Amino acid sequence: TEMNTNLPPVSRGCLRTADWTGAGALDLILMGDGFDHLRTYQNNILLKNSAPSVPEKLMTTIDSKDLILQWNHSYDNETPRRGLSYNLKIGSSSGGENMKSPMSNSDGVRKIVRTGNAGQVNNYAIKLANFVKEDMKSDLYWSVQAVDNGYMGSPFAPEDTVDLSGAIFSVSDVPHDQGGKVTVRWRASDLDHHIDFLQYYSIWRAISLEKKSAFSISEPADLTADNEQQFYRKALNNGTSYAWEWVANQPAHKLPVYAYTCSTVNDSMAGCDGMHTFMISAHTGDPNVYFDSDPETGYSVDNLAPAPPQNVKAEKKSAGILLSWMDNSEPDLKEYLLFRSASPGINPKTATPYATVRGTAFLDENLSGELSEYYYVVCATDIHGNISEPGDEVMAFITGLINRATIPGSFALHPIYPNPMNDHTLIRFDLPQNADVTIEIFTLQGKKIATLLQQNLTAGNYTYNWEPGESLPPSAYLCVFRAGAFRQVRKI
Repeated sequence: TEMNTNLPPVSRGCLRTADWTGAGALDLILMGDGFDHLRTYQNNILLKNSAPSVPEKLMTTIDSKDLILQWNHSYDNETPRRGLSYNLKIGSSSGGENMKSPMSNSDGVRKIVRTGNAGQVNNYAIKLANFVKEDMKSDLYWSVQAVDNGYMGSPFAPEDTVDLSGAIFSVSDVPHDQGGKVTVRWRASDLDHHIDFLQYYSIWRAISLEKKSAFSISEPADLTADNEQQFYRKALNNGTSYAWEWVANQPAHKLPVYAYTCSTVNDSMAGCDGMHTFMISAHTGDPNVYFDSDPETGYSVDNLAPAPPQNVKAEKKSAGILLSWMDNSEPDLKEYLLFRSASPGINPKTATPYATVRGTAFLDENLSGELSEYYYVVCATDIHGNISEPGDEVMAFITGLINRATIPGSFALHPIYPNPMNDHTLIRFDLPQNADVTIEIFTLQGKKIATLLQQNLTAGNYTYNWEPGESLPPSAYLCVFRAGAFRQVRKI
């Protein structure tokens, strides 16, 4: 609108507009021939300029060579939509602007009198070369504001994040194995939309910085998608310097989540936490453009116990009871735990081991004169502390008579066990009172083979361990038990 402003005449002059008072209206700055100094004129008009609306629906798309930032057009009460420009803020940290500065305060107030750095379009393409130039190796953070014809900026849109590398969300043990492996899982990079842009991921395991001198350190740009050789590199992650050992490559397939099972150097066990640190790198079509995730740690454990020992045997020898069993085949086997009890039903989970054995045999020489019956179980244990289920419980008996010292209610000859027998069997009987006891063995034809016991005994529960030896031919026999006037027969 033309008006009489009474501005002084100038030649070779320059007129600039800016809201230098912050009142929401454009003021004038005048300079040129005709007066000595720069002059400013405050705009006192009552009609004020209002800021544009905040851009909405920030999004990111990918083509073969560019990362494209997009947003919806803003609107303004004074400036036509096509007259608005847009101003980007792009950085490698939240609120950062190291990749593109908007020259605005965080509240959107412009520091300079200029249109937005993205022009009047609602998109902006970032080329791969820019990532190299700005050394962008992790996430990208960006926001945008609208700028009207009065150079007033809107507030910035809520910040959007582009996950360049992908983010590891778990490093977990592989279950039901003998350790040495973890599964690394990560979310896909936001660039994983076009095979020509993002081509593959590489998986890295941290090694001690003290050990890196033993390896040849290479540049990450030298890694190829088909690499099969050992490869080592260095990286600065969150201010911490790491040396990294290449584990594997995983092709990019536009999946939302990826996983890879990695080997570990050692497992978590007593005295060693076994923690390992991993990193994922996302590689674009330009070898110099790759993005590293934040490191994440995890550990593997051996959660597979050895198999129960097989073919456990107990044999009475002149020096004691000889226990033997077959050797387990597990590569991480450590030793065997031997449990002993005077009664059956040993529970290794609650019992204390009687002996620790490195081999597959043990001679128990510590036999009590008061006991003639022993029970044993054997468990295998590995180097990670896993204990197997017990092998079969075995019994060993010293030849002789055992009195349980309890008074039964009646005479009885109990079923003989084991039956059929091999090298021994147990003959159990009850005496409710003192009695003359005889135990004899006969063939089925009535021929007496042996008299095992002929003795006056006090009342009680008795067990007699019979070891017939190899001279007794395999057959069926009768065990005849007499106690006073009581008589009972059992077949063996």
